[in-house]
Amino acid sequence: MAAKSAHDVLQALLDNQQASAYDVVVANAKTYIKGDFATGWRKSLHDGWVEGTAFTAKGGGAGRVQVLLRFVIGCDTAAGTWRSRSGRSFAV
Repeated sequence: MAAKSAHDVLQALLDNQQASAYDVVVANAKTYIKGDFATGWRKSLHDGWVEGTAFTAKGGGAGRVQVLLRFVIGCDTAAGTWRSRSGRSFAV
């Protein structure tokens, strides 16, 4: 019995069961690699990512963390200190 990759198993559930995992990945990459595909494909394989495809961070996360630190564990992020329950202060 030959081993199957996750791509092979998923492909068996989709429309074109004859396409290889490589062909499916390349077809998907063609939707977001801009310009000359061959050059962009080699660059993305070399670099480990595709330029311009990063997720954008959602706002407000840092503020929520600061509130949590301040009220739950006594950390004053503005002052850069954390006070333990025993009263000892530590630099953050």
